Amino acid sequence: MENTKEEYMVKKILLLRYGLLLIVFIVLTAGCSNQHRDKNDTEIDSNGNDNPFEVDEEETIILGNLGHGFANPEVDENGEMLPLHYDGG
Repeated sequence: MENTKEEYMVKKILLLRYGLLLIVFIVLTAGCSNQHRDKNDTEIDSNGNDNPFEVDEEETIILGNLGHGFANPEVDENGEMLPLHYDGG
């Protein structure tokens, strides 16, 4: 019975070792291949704007914004936000 446990462990270790080698081979092959690289596309199109955070007025479309706070808070007659209602949910 001990012989079968040892054989099982050896097979398991060999399977893990070969699996790891296969994964390393696939990663190296995929990472080092350059068959999809376009030789003519060596320059990056910068649109003439040196600062990527500057707004380019010609092509800028703002679709929305993010913010902190409430979208439609209830306000009183002075324009101050009313306390939030808790309905127990």
